[in-house]
Amino acid sequence: MNWLFFAIIAPALDTVINFTDKYILEKEINDYRGMPVYTAIVAFIAGTIYWNFAGYPVLQIRDASLVLLTGMLSIWGLALYFKALMLDETSRIIVFFKAIPIFILGLSFVFLKESISIRQLIGFLLVLTAVHGVSQKNHQPVRTKGFFSSALGLILLVDCIWAIAAILIKFTIQLNSFANIISYESWGVALGGLLLYICFPSVRRAFHCTLATIRKRALLVLFCNEGIFVLSRAVTFYAYSLGSAALVSVIGTTQVFYGIFYGFILSTFAPNVFKEDTTTQTINKKILFAFLLVFGIYLIS
Repeated sequence: MNWLFFAIIAPALDTVINFTDKYILEKEINDYRGMPVYTAIVAFIAGTIYWNFAGYPVLQIRDASLVLLTGMLSIWGLALYFKALMLDETSRIIVFFKAIPIFILGLSFVFLKESISIRQLIGFLLVLTAVHGVSQKNHQPVRTKGFFSSALGLILLVDCIWAIAAILIKFTIQLNSFANIISYESWGVALGGLLLYICFPSVRRAFHCTLATIRKRALLVLFCNEGIFVLSRAVTFYAYSLGSAALVSVIGTTQVFYGIFYGFILSTFAPNVFKEDTTTQTINKKILFAFLLVFGIYLIS
């Protein structure tokens, strides 16, 4: 099997994660503010397991600090993502996430002194147009429409945070193996969740309240979803090792099509949990802007 197979499977798995998060928030954990703490607990366990299987690696202080910070930024972004997921359709949130490359492009230009071509600038505009277009809902009155919806504003902030994390990881990934990086990154996620728990009483209260009422099935779903996340990262990394990083990144944007397809199927068969707009007009608009986004990412890559 070649790199294309793995590059296609990874976004399919990522989409499963997004819709499972939506299910957990809608049906199992009513207060999204407690979700980062659950993620942190799972990340600590997973990180320790990775560290054990990797042979107890010890990174240099600089590399360890950067990777831990990357994990902390990841979960702080997740905290905003969980709120955004409560405000909008999962398929729209997936499209919003695909704006991350434009932030990485800008940060790479500023901090890594990488150049930006005219082609990349055109791609930047296409991605921004696609993300904005999907954020505008058909039934929303014109006078209430703004350039950013609430969910889009949150996810753009998440994109920026995760783009910073991606830039930071570039300073360490070439000097350390994936197994070493993933364990410390997971510990960073756990540390970031601990800081949220300590510093924000609302997060602490939400976690305590949901912990008292959460069902065992919900905990099982949480752990399984984290396992899928781990598998997705491994599949993506393997695809990068076999093929062109640029091409793998472009194929990764097919997640927007998975999101539209999954959203339609789940809204049809489980409408009490997944409430996506499945009208023909909305689906056609999402598909149109999805193609525009993929082409924009292609130009950027």
